[in-house]
Amino acid sequence: QLACPLDLGCHSVFQEDIFPDTASPESVMTADQYFEGKNGRPKMVSMRPGATSFSASAFVPKVAPKTPVAAAGASGSTDPKLPSDVPTLQKRVRELEARVAELEAKLAAAAIEKAAE
Repeated sequence: QLACPLDLGCHSVFQEDIFPDTASPESVMTADQYFEGKNGRPKMVSMRPGATSFSASAFVPKVAPKTPVAAAGASGSTDPKLPSDVPTLQKRVRELEARVAELEAKLAAAAIEKAAE
């Protein structure tokens, strides 16, 4: 085992080898660029106290996406497997809830039989 004592009590010396640069909270691309599939490397900032400061505007997106992500099954969905009308979805939920209730009853019955053994 190797012990390396660090003098963290000295506030006047910043040790860059212990605190390397880290990713900045500032965005490197717009939302449109992100939704187009582009990638970017994060901006790096120093961990040195007082070296950087960020305003609240750093966390506000620069441009809203042109087309919002559609909810699954919403009208206009291009996935042929998704039903597009609410009554169909409600019916499917009722079917699945009935199936869950059936399986829970079977589990409860099996647990009672197991306990009786």
